[in-house]
Amino acid sequence: MRRTRAFLLALTILVPATTVADPVELLLSDVQAFLQDNGGMDVIYSLTFLENESRQSIRKIGPFYEPTHFTRGFLKYQGKTEKVTIKPVGGGYYKVDFSSTRTESGNQYTLELHYRSNHRYADPTLRDDRKLVAAWFNPVRWVLPIKKSVIKFVLPLQLPKTVTRHEDITPAMVSGLGVITDTKNMPQHDKWAYVYSDYRKGRRLTVYAEKDNLAREDYHLVKLYFPQKAMPELAPVKNIETESGDVQERFIAKGAAIFVSEQYELHSAPGRITVRARLGFEEGGQRNFLPVLPLPSNLRPGEISCKVILGGEEVGCTHRDEMLVFDRSSKTDQLIDLTYEVQFYLQYNAPVEVVDGLAVTRLEFGSIPARIAARDMLRKSELTFYSGQPAVGAQAGVILKDDVSLPLAFIDPPRKNTQVSTRKVDSWSNTWFDHYLDYPQFDYDRSPECMVHYSRRDNLADPLQFKIFVPASPHRLSLPVMTELRLIVSHFFTGDLTGREKRRSEYYGTWAIEWFFYAFLLNGLLLIGWLILIGWILWIIDKIADTQLLKDILLPAGEFKWLHPTRGTLFGWTALLVPFRFIWLILSGILAVLVWLLRLHPVLDTWLKKKTPEYVAPEITVATFQKAGYVPELQAEEAAIVMDRPIKAINLVVLGLAKKKAIALLNRNPLQLKILDESLAATPVEKTLVANLTDQGTLPRKGVQAVLKALNTVVQAKMWRADRQATIQAHSLRTVTAWNTIARMQAPRRSDYFDSHYQDLYLSDSFFSNLSDNFEPLKITAKLDSPLTTLGAAREFKTISGGTSQIQDFAEGLVESIESGAQATVDNLENLFNFDNKSIEAKGGLAGDLGKVELSPVAASIAAGYDACHSACHSACHSACHSACHSACHSACHSACACHSACHSACVSSCAGGF
Repeated sequence: MRRTRAFLLALTILVPATTVADPVELLLSDVQAFLQDNGGMDVIYSLTFLENESRQSIRKIGPFYEPTHFTRGFLKYQGKTEKVTIKPVGGGYYKVDFSSTRTESGNQYTLELHYRSNHRYADPTLRDDRKLVAAWFNPVRWVLPIKKSVIKFVLPLQLPKTVTRHEDITPAMVSGLGVITDTKNMPQHDKWAYVYSDYRKGRRLTVYAEKDNLAREDYHLVKLYFPQKAMPELAPVKNIETESGDVQERFIAKGAAIFVSEQYELHSAPGRITVRARLGFEEGGQRNFLPVLPLPSNLRPGEISCKVILGGEEVGCTHRDEMLVFDRSSKTDQLIDLTYEVQFYLQYNAPVEVVDGLAVTRLEFGSIPARIAARDMLRKSELTFYSGQPAVGAQAGVILKDDVSLPLAFIDPPRKNTQVSTRKVDSWSNTWFDHYLDYPQFDYDRSPECMVHYSRRDNLADPLQFKIFVPASPHRLSLPVMTELRLIVSHFFTGDLTGREKRRSEYYGTWAIEWFFYAFLLNGLLLIGWLILIGWILWIIDKIADTQLLKDILLPAGEFKWLHPTRGTLFGWTALLVPFRFIWLILSGILAVLVWLLRLHPVLDTWLKKKTPEYVAPEITVATFQKAGYVPELQAEEAAIVMDRPIKAINLVVLGLAKKKAIALLNRNPLQLKILDESLAATPVEKTLVANLTDQGTLPRKGVQAVLKALNTVVQAKMWRADRQATIQAHSLRTVTAWNTIARMQAPRRSDYFDSHYQDLYLSDSFFSNLSDNFEPLKITAKLDSPLTTLGAAREFKTISGGTSQIQDFAEGLVESIESGAQATVDNLENLFNFDNKSIEAKGGLAGDLGKVELSPVAASIAAGYDACHSACHSACHSACHSACHSACHSACHSACACHSACHSACVSSCAGGF
């Protein structure tokens, strides 16, 4: 027994207790409580919860202070709003059925209930001989905890008209209204503030009370005091309905109410349209309610309020379920003047169209249908639309002509059947529109509001129809991405770009930069994704058709490349180009199939057949103006170009500018400069180098090409009749002489001699070897304040073979890639001419047996063309491209080489194919 007890005890300690999750999580209880003059309460109760299970009803809500009458209820979720049914279950508790909706676990829902409680929430009391009322309210309690509870307690205390913002309410103003806080109740809240609420005819003082993390079955009570005179109609008993008879639940409807007039006002605000319908009925009997009158629209309806004037006297009106209930019954022959207000909301993702370069959405509104109220006796039908949009450049209080551009567009009725005018707006800020973002010429003081008045005199028996386009952006609607980009581009070129479009341009620009940045970093993963998605298809095609589509599309470099913009495997934008390559492949295949089908027709086959070029007999003419032994005067950088030393040429230009104090050398490799005095750059070459520096002081590839091109232009003018070999020998001799002079000097004097003769010393092919023999090693950290430290400092790097080498030339990284490009161009030309040699070798078996092979006339022609072209062009093209980086010397070659056209004709003639 003891062992059993010990085991159970250990099990209790070691095994944690499992907690059962609550069926829902109550996130927010939000209550608006409007204290009535008789002490009753109109309440809008909103409860937001996170569903952990699934249900089609809430079995019990309460307890409510009875008597309570629910007017309507909604369940809101995922942008939808559905009505709910509230049923009493006894004891002040009610059940809520969700009709056709069933909640789903993990989703968030909001239950909204509207009700009138005829319980008295204001109790008379005395304090220091002052007659006060103790006003209080607490919402229903729950057996579950609530994360946040908010009560907005609207008091029957009118605020002055000077209050336009919540911040305008001061403690002195609250004290002036006679409000006294409860010293025990107020500290129980996490937040307590005085704000305002617009209710009925005035702006009322409202208590905002917030309490966080309510425990299970905890209550949230708001209590304060104010003078009794503020509620002259306060009921003497708690149960207002039963004891005093102020509200009767008996509905009366006798005789017919004849519909005689309709006036509609539509007021725009961001994302919503407030429709205020003033409807006139001539009473033919007696009634204390009217049914809720539908106003057809393509917008989503929301809150409803009403006001009634019977026989010239205003009486109370309450919206309950599907009825508008009057506080007093009408009488025969009285005029029922009903003001019926409905909030309509524009969906965030409402359809958007482009009309006259403006993104707009459709607004449709209709009057009360004839099936609800007969229109035979209607005498007046008018509609006024206050657009909330400015008529920029127009005067206030004028009727606009048809040729004036408007911030809206008409559908039905057409503009000619309406009256478009303007009115001055007291304060645009009260409309909540951000017009300075949508109208570049908007002025708060001089931009009146555009309004449309539509008055009908004929065919009043037909329901009124009003359809119009309103601008989408001011209403903060979501524009399709392509539509928005198209408008931004269009307005950019027309100069009509708005502030909102500028912000969206910045957003799209930032998004594009981030997207390209992450695409660059994640290129490898994206390629793997493409491999999984389409790689197997390409692999199957490659196996069947003996192609290399998989490699060409996903590995365009033909090998693994760590980093390259368009052909990188790990880093780059190769993956972004895959869909374009794939689409091009598909289009090319379709085009090939189309051509194949067309060539089935003999006439089309003849027309589509590839035309052979016309044969031109080879003719080569070579001319030269060279003067044997002539050596021109060249600057050191010019001599470097003649000696095929482009790196040294750029370094010498940089050192020359540094010597003049035109620039400062910030970094050697990579080369980075700082401009000190641009005016000191005198020669065209120096000006070209300075002009092509980036903001960071670096020399981009195009800049290197520009500098080399400028050098070639100068050299071409000096070398057009010079003896190239003699010139090279002369400068090589000067270099050897300078190094021999240094070798004979004492060590302390060598530095000065180097700095004054570095131009000749630097042109030596064994410059770095001579430098190490005559000077102590210089570290890479040496200051760049003299030619010796600039040219002499070295850093090590790993070669491909695994060895170690030195980099001294500080512009080497710039020119190296261009030299490689020129070399690749020449190699490709060689391969182009050499492709037929492979077939010749294959035919003979070995290259050594080539003489034994009997060549066809075509092969012989190709071979002859190859020999002629190669021997005539190879050495000249290779040296010229290598020294001048191809693009820089291309124009020089054209102008200096007289044999270009003859070579070209010979190449074409000799290398052309035949039958």
